[in-house]
Amino acid sequence: VHGPMHPEVARIELNLVHALTSTGRSGDLPEAVAIGREALGRVEALYPVGASMRADAGSRLAAAYLQLDSLDVAEPLLRDVIRHRVARRRFAEAETLHTQALVARRAALGDRHPAVASSIQDLGLLALARGDTAAALAHFLDSSARWQASAVHRAASADRVRAASAAFALGRHPLADSLARAVIARDTTGGAPALAVARAAELTG
Repeated sequence: VHGPMHPEVARIELNLVHALTSTGRSGDLPEAVAIGREALGRVEALYPVGASMRADAGSRLAAAYLQLDSLDVAEPLLRDVIRHRVARRRFAEAETLHTQALVARRAALGDRHPAVASSIQDLGLLALARGDTAAALAHFLDSSARWQASAVHRAASADRVRAASAAFALGRHPLADSLARAVIARDTTGGAPALAVARAAELTG
């Protein structure tokens, strides 16, 4: 018989959390969270920082919180899991988690909230990390427009430069030039970060 701090106990708990969050019954979610919290505490005591088991436990618990619409609690767990997945080049899993965060933010905050732009930016950065420049361009064009609509001008400029760099890499030079010049024009009002302006200037030649 395993003692309470045996790794197998944590694995059983995490499997139970997954089962409870997969039933489609909202009444099962509080129990899933309670078991998930216990499992995460057990895993943190058993495994070092960066261990896959920690990330797995965080992912299961975050899924339960998201179904309960507890976005503020789920997001820190998701960030830790995503960092783990990206560090190990498990990009498909990281993309799934980013997409879950995006869906949850849209549901909780509305489609026009700056946090939605931030999630789309995260997807763009992930696309760059896995070498999908075309997807990165699409995400950065989307996020920069959303930042601009929310009057978050510095973030809009930063993502326009990222989009311009991606467009340039794809051979879409007119688009890259247009985006870069928009950043430089924005600098006249003091709304663009200096590094973004410098990179934009490089892209315009």
